[in-house]
Amino acid sequence: MKEFYRLLKVMKAHPYSPMAIATVIRVEGSAYRHEGAKMLFVEEEPYGTISAGCLENDLAYRAKEVMESKVPQTISYDLRAGDALSWGQSAGCNGKITIYVEPVAWNSTWEQLEGLLDAGEKILCARGIGERAITPFFLPSQNGRWLPSRNEQSHPDFHGIIENFIQTNKSFALIEKEEWKSTILLEIYEPKDRLYIFGAGPDAEPLVELAEKMDFATTVIDPRSSRSCDKYFPSAHQLIVEHPETFLKEGKIPDHSYVLIMTHNFDRDRTILNHLIKQQVNYLGVLGPRRRTERLLAPTRLPDRVYSPIGMDIGAEGPEEISVSIVAQLLKVRNERKALSYTSPLSI
Repeated sequence: MKEFYRLLKVMKAHPYSPMAIATVIRVEGSAYRHEGAKMLFVEEEPYGTISAGCLENDLAYRAKEVMESKVPQTISYDLRAGDALSWGQSAGCNGKITIYVEPVAWNSTWEQLEGLLDAGEKILCARGIGERAITPFFLPSQNGRWLPSRNEQSHPDFHGIIENFIQTNKSFALIEKEEWKSTILLEIYEPKDRLYIFGAGPDAEPLVELAEKMDFATTVIDPRSSRSCDKYFPSAHQLIVEHPETFLKEGKIPDHSYVLIMTHNFDRDRTILNHLIKQQVNYLGVLGPRRRTERLLAPTRLPDRVYSPIGMDIGAEGPEEISVSIVAQLLKVRNERKALSYTSPLSI
């Protein structure tokens, strides 16, 4: 749930404003968004979306009630009927959506979560909603292993619930606990994926801007301070003015990152590729024709896992269109990896 990261940044920017978060907790039939989708309301300003515009106006009214009363609400919208007898909007979206709206305020807990997400950690949030609310607690992960929580010990059954949830490798679950008179809401908040771009040429500018919007935290590495700067990359997560050889010598790229090599310099590209070919990155792409990329590794055969030429084949021309094709390929790889992860349990 990378959108939580975005909403957390909005919350931080409005520390003294009344706020409410809406979370889709149940979907019956088809819907625009799935369970876990979120939307933030800051006073009367909405951030994000959970439908194609069918629910937002009414939800804003409900969020205002929650902000004023400080009492959460669980709201159901039945969009399956195409007439005014459904919930009054004649949406006809063929689904029933249940949304949990809760008041929030920026505090030290959110600040700690932000720090963990910025550091690349996943966070598991467990809380109870219903007649008997259960104080939320958070489990951060380190190196793929979830750390225990003190609050967890006060609810012995929670360990089993959390372990079973982690074994599914899903990011959201709603578990009814009648004996507790509560519903357990489990969510995993994810950091942005790390994208490293070697080369700060003009063709990288629209790429960084679009990648950031798609929840990639981009790091641009280039020795030219005149190019690797906020003027050209205002949305970049990090700008590093260093030669790639120096940067790589310190081993700063973590496994499971996404990497693009686009320095437009043959010798530099060869150095970067020969270094990164040994790492377990999720995506390794090299700008330029495949024949050129093969020469970078010659006489070693170019592995199939190296993307070259980079980008989806959409007949793109110019930096903007090429950026769209590259980010589309990044999303394809990321989503395919996410689908495969459902068969690979995590440890606790």
